[in-house]
Amino acid sequence: MIGKKQDLSDEEKQAATTLMAELDAATRQTVEGLKTWQQAVAPDRAAGRVADTCQVTEQTTAQISDFLVGLGIEDPERPYRMQKIGAWHEDDFAEGARITKTWEVTDRLGGPGTYRAQFNYTRGWYALHIYSAALMSAPRDNPEDLTEVVVDAHEGSAAAVGNAHDFVYTFEVTEHNPELRYFLVADVRGISPDHPADKQGCRGEVTWWKVRPDAGD
Repeated sequence: MIGKKQDLSDEEKQAATTLMAELDAATRQTVEGLKTWQQAVAPDRAAGRVADTCQVTEQTTAQISDFLVGLGIEDPERPYRMQKIGAWHEDDFAEGARITKTWEVTDRLGGPGTYRAQFNYTRGWYALHIYSAALMSAPRDNPEDLTEVVVDAHEGSAAAVGNAHDFVYTFEVTEHNPELRYFLVADVRGISPDHPADKQGCRGEVTWWKVRPDAGD
């Protein structure tokens, strides 16, 4: 229907909005079904492939949403979808193993509510240790002037299946000022600059989403 078109009629926008809502419902049903199945067949085992499938399914829907928003199609469900906001790489730790990483989430906020950031290991010998993560705001014309909004100070680890723990961080946002920019700022430790030559790599991605009011978690 849309193809390479850049300007859509009101009827086309309405049709796309309806289809997006149907895709969103199907995505939620698929993800919830996979999680329920995993809990039924292997409740005490880490299911990396199930988690990966859920993440890819949600991110694919999020990418379609981003495309439609670019065409001027409203998508009120957008903040609730798990979306990749950034990554980490062994090159980030060239100056030291413990660093501060920052990712912008301005366009991923949809008003007050509960938000979560998840640190997902993808490859490498070294896990990412997270000391804390904070949501910070800054003036639009001075993004380095950061002010803490809320912090989750628990420690966690983004690692291979079986070694990861506590890698989801929660932020209760009581006020959202659309005139400001917002950033996820994490205090992390990765790979040491003087790591052994036979032990390479420290990579992963960070996903972000708003918790649905009816999620129950």
